[in-house]
Amino acid sequence: SIVDIMGGKASIPSQHNHLSSQSYDFAPAKFRYNRPEFLRLTEEDLQKSKDRTCREIISPSYQLPRFTGFAECINSGKSHLNEDQAAVGIYMLRLQTSLKLQSLSNKNVMKLVYDTLYNYDILAMKAYNTSLSRILPYQYFAIFDGHGGTEAAIYAANSLHLIIYQKLTEAHNFYATLPSINSELSTVKLEALIIGAIEEAFRELDQQIGNERQSCSISGGCTAIMALYFEKHLYVANAGDCRALIIKQGIMEQLSTDFNPITDRQRLQYLAYLQPELLHAYYNRLYFKQRIRKTDVGKPVVYKDMDMVGWGTKIASEEDFELVPMIRGGGKQCRLLDIISTTRGFGDFDLKCQEGGPYLKPFLTSCPEVKSLALDQDSYGPDDILILGCDGLYESLSNEEIGKIVLDCLQKCGREDNFRYAKAAKTLVETCRGMYDGRHWMKNDVELASQDDISAFIIPL
Repeated sequence: SIVDIMGGKASIPSQHNHLSSQSYDFAPAKFRYNRPEFLRLTEEDLQKSKDRTCREIISPSYQLPRFTGFAECINSGKSHLNEDQAAVGIYMLRLQTSLKLQSLSNKNVMKLVYDTLYNYDILAMKAYNTSLSRILPYQYFAIFDGHGGTEAAIYAANSLHLIIYQKLTEAHNFYATLPSINSELSTVKLEALIIGAIEEAFRELDQQIGNERQSCSISGGCTAIMALYFEKHLYVANAGDCRALIIKQGIMEQLSTDFNPITDRQRLQYLAYLQPELLHAYYNRLYFKQRIRKTDVGKPVVYKDMDMVGWGTKIASEEDFELVPMIRGGGKQCRLLDIISTTRGFGDFDLKCQEGGPYLKPFLTSCPEVKSLALDQDSYGPDDILILGCDGLYESLSNEEIGKIVLDCLQKCGREDNFRYAKAAKTLVETCRGMYDGRHWMKNDVELASQDDISAFIIPL
């Protein structure tokens, strides 16, 4: 969608009507199940996307912004519906109206921004630079990986971009008035304000889900990863176990952290230290290398607490044996309070450990890790890309395998092929899904493929 905040609903040139206009004012509502809006599926396509026996690869039939590639497929039976969601948008902050801008109609303003961002039109870029100096366009990509139902991910996909828009506007307006407000604040950089705006948006959306969950029937939760191309910077925000990878000059780098009970351990333990009542005298704050058995009582064991990176030693007590560890297990089997494997995201307000046991929500946070990359500080080629994926993508493929699949596909496509990133996304998801052998979806003759919902963006830097 292209949004013009000053004009409310933006008028879109008719030849670009597949980018629907959208109002800034958003009234929370219950959203019916659907696949991402930008896929533009027919009812027949939607029914095909639900078929877990064939797990058809779904991708857009037209070009996304930046010639981005996207593909998805449903799980093999974990849930009745695909619990992933995704969103794409071209938006613009219109902070003030110059004299040149006033002479343009709203339709012409929209067309200039559209041609600049979507078609990379050189003349449009020149017009943008001279006439639209205070219109700040940005591009938005996001994946929401739901669990315990589809509602939280659907709600987030229909809401986060609107809150992001509001927060970016507030941040820019504040930055513009900094010198007149307080000279001591003049050292505050715009990049830091943008990161703060993204963090605030994630928190506000989580609060909104909490407030609306009953009236809108929002059950379960979702993790989220988002990429924002704005003001010559790339911002990537991650809350959960989705992942962002960057490939530059053939070198792979993981840009995000997978948030699970192990990587988030110190935060969780510190919260339990501050509010021990959250553990209901049933869970132990300490993390042990292995579960304490009765025969371990009175013997030395190793453990980690909130202020520790390395292992400490202690004599195991009766309490260590009787209390259930707050965090236990390792790798993909690691769980928080024996329930959940991710520690950040939206929703999960009603998730409890057991009847009468503690709620998990106090331990779960919507706070994202935000990374920024200055795109004007380096040069990027057509094979330098950002990959966003849900955890289903990484269930059966390593970062290195993903990089090889994508780069091999890009090299097979000519650089003049504007659908090369779309083809790479489809190939990646298809490889991750594997082939059905009559019993299981297999990566090869001996390895299982991903049984989860799979979603992936491939975005040129």
